[in-house]
Amino acid sequence: MKKNILLITAMAISNIISAQIPEGYEVAQWKDFRQAAITYSFDDGTPNQIPAAVPTLEKYGYRGTFNLVTDWVKEWDGWKTISDNGHEIASHTVTHPYLDKLTAEQQTAELAKSKEIIEQNIGKECITMVYPYCVRGIDSIVADYYISARICCESFSSPSPQNMFAIASRLVGTESQYLKNTYDFNMWAKLAVKDNGWCVFLIHGIDNDGGYSPIKSVDLDSHLKFVQENDPTFWVGTFAEVSKYIIERNSLKISEKQQGEETEILVEATAESKVTKLDYPVTIKRRLPNGKGAIVTHNGKVIDSKLDDGCIIFDVVPGNTYLLVYDEGRMLLWTIFVVVGAILLILSAMRKRIGA
Repeated sequence: MKKNILLITAMAISNIISAQIPEGYEVAQWKDFRQAAITYSFDDGTPNQIPAAVPTLEKYGYRGTFNLVTDWVKEWDGWKTISDNGHEIASHTVTHPYLDKLTAEQQTAELAKSKEIIEQNIGKECITMVYPYCVRGIDSIVADYYISARICCESFSSPSPQNMFAIASRLVGTESQYLKNTYDFNMWAKLAVKDNGWCVFLIHGIDNDGGYSPIKSVDLDSHLKFVQENDPTFWVGTFAEVSKYIIERNSLKISEKQQGEETEILVEATAESKVTKLDYPVTIKRRLPNGKGAIVTHNGKVIDSKLDDGCIIFDVVPGNTYLLVYDEGRMLLWTIFVVVGAILLILSAMRKRIGA
């Protein structure tokens, strides 16, 4: 019986290049092959964002991106807490200026200092930003500190934006011409599906907390319920997560070679970044020989995967190596190995308790 092994090695890069994918492979446009990505992007750190918006997002298992003007933050404990729970804290500069009215040196100070303050207080990297008043800065300066930035062009971005420092978003709330309530939010999300786009909702105030263009928390709740009910359709990710996914996905290069009775397949993410490690999981699909099953392992452990219409679907993380072993005999051996290992761990834990 031939031994079939998939060797996947992903290495990190920054320049976005066209994916080089051989026949039999497919890289998911959005995570888990969903049809559209959604990001909930909150500006200015308004009073009800933590007590109202955060619990509403978490009720449905989602996380948002909160863009802070560092000079406006009075205390950091609440923002650190939500960051520790998976929400993204991103930059909205230090003083919320019109960047186009600043010199290059002044723009650098706004972007660099904001990033520094957030990272010192949150304890995590700050790698994305949004422009005050939606007025863009100088791309080359922004790229020194961030991997992507948000504008407000009242649209949604394509799966592969031409410029990661001009990601589209749409204002919601009382000052929005089109997105004021649950129905509007849902319709905009549905439109993103038609173009397989990235839908970024630009949100400020919640329940009249004094923030600009407030939305009602009940409308946000109803909309999130709709998104969850259509879970196979939408991928909800933070601004950083979706940005990383796009950069990595667009740089994947897969090659195969024969070595005797083995088939080796090398998958590299050829992207680099001076700002962050590109380590967000990218979903891929590989067609299997007719009638074959398969498992995927990483460091000797079976990882999550699923079989679908003659293919295996799983995630790869840049910088890691995976093995795909396909045929029923090997699957059985791996399954026995995993089960026996789990039983031994349980027995060992039980002995320790008895001994204690």
